[in-house]
Amino acid sequence: MKYVGEMPITIPNKEKPAIGVQILNAYFSSLFVLVLDYTLTHPAQGNSIG
Repeated sequence: MKYVGEMPITIPNKEKPAIGVQILNAYFSSLFVLVLDYTLTHPAQGNSIG
C-alpha cells in the first residue's frame, strides 16, 4: 500500500451519478487515444507491444 496516500479522493457532485453506456464509451475512446498516442511516440524496445 505504498502509494495509497498519493491517490486522489473524488467526491461526485451528484448523489447518484449516472454512468451509462455513452459515458463508458467516451471514457474508453479517450483511453484508446491516449494509448495510441503513446505507442506512436514511444517506439517499442524489446517488448511485445507496438
